[in-house]
Amino acid sequence: MRLKSVEIENYRAIEKLELPLDPLLTVLHGDNGYGKTSVLSAIAVGLGHEGMLGPFLDVSIDFCEEDWREGAGSPRVSLTSMDGNVFERQGTRSESERKKAEAEMSAHRENLEKALVENSRAESKDMPIVALYGTDRAVSGVPESVMSPHHLPRRTPRLDALKGALSARTDFEDLFDWFYFKIYEELR
Repeated sequence: MRLKSVEIENYRAIEKLELPLDPLLTVLHGDNGYGKTSVLSAIAVGLGHEGMLGPFLDVSIDFCEEDWREGAGSPRVSLTSMDGNVFERQGTRSESERKKAEAEMSAHRENLEKALVENSRAESKDMPIVALYGTDRAVSGVPESVMSPHHLPRRTPRLDALKGALSARTDFEDLFDWFYFKIYEELR
C-alpha cells in the first residue's frame, strides 16, 4: 500500500496540515524543530492502528500523551492510499470514545488485509521502505550473538521485514540475520 496523502490535526505542534506524498519518494527536510519528526510520528500512528494491522499487532502504536496539542481537541491522523482507501485515527481519552473509534476502523480492516494478502503473494521481491528516525537516535549495541562467527543466519518470512518498522529503535539482530542469509544464499 502506498500513501497518497496525510492529514494531521491537533498533533503535537501541528494545528492542521494536509501533505500530499509523491508516489515514488517524499523527502522531509528542514531545520530542527520544524516538525519533521512530528509528521513521521503521525504517519506511524496512522499506520499503527491494531484494527488496520491485524496480524502485525507487534508493530501497532497509539497516540501518547505528548501527541495531544495543548489547548486543542483530539489529535487526528488521516491517511489516504493511492487506491483511494482512507484510514483515519482519532485520539481518544475515554473508553467509550476508544470503542467507537475501533468500530469505525474495523470497516477499513478488510481493505487493508486484502492489500496485505495481495502484496504477500506478489512475485516481485520489492518491499516498501519505511524509515522513521525519532529524536532519540542513540545506537544500541550490536548483540554479541550476532557478531559471533558461530552465528548461523536463518531464513525469515518476507513480511517480517516490516516488523518494528514503525519504531525508531534499531534492531541489529534481524538486520544481520537478513544480510548474512543473503550473502549465504549468493555464495551457494
